Amino acid sequence: MQSDARINVHATVLVVGRTGLLIQGTSGSGKSSLAARLIDSCAAKRVFSCLVADDRAWISVSAGRIVAEVPDAIAGLIETRGNGPTAVDHERRTLVDAVVNLVEPSRAPRHREPATEDILGVLLPRLDLPSGNPESCSRAVLGWLASDPESATPLRKW
Repeated sequence: MQSDARINVHATVLVVGRTGLLIQGTSGSGKSSLAARLIDSCAAKRVFSCLVADDRAWISVSAGRIVAEVPDAIAGLIETRGNGPTAVDHERRTLVDAVVNLVEPSRAPRHREPATEDILGVLLPRLDLPSGNPESCSRAVLGWLASDPESATPLRKW
């Protein structure tokens, strides 16, 4: 699907290896903390990762793929509670391959369940995780990317 639509979404976007990851959740759910934890975990494993956008991102469709781009005003900044905005390495845009949805802990499935997210008419694999625990969620995301056959570029293929 090709679309001229471009929307601004409340989400954090990063690249983990070769996978573009969009993290969504309500304010205070831990999107930025999870992104920072994923970047730190990848650095420790010598796996490429990089922030694209924190808290807001432009989303569009090109050649049937979701493209996320950082708004100019927040390029290269990540804000975690208590630290304020911090400058970090970043990419301007990425293709989005998967979605992490941070939900209220009582709504999170106990085990990984197959799910998809429709973004501008494009279906992407989605992982629902409890908000508020970036350490645990980081391990779950890395495990999901390493093992999920629906993921566009699983970690096991690096």
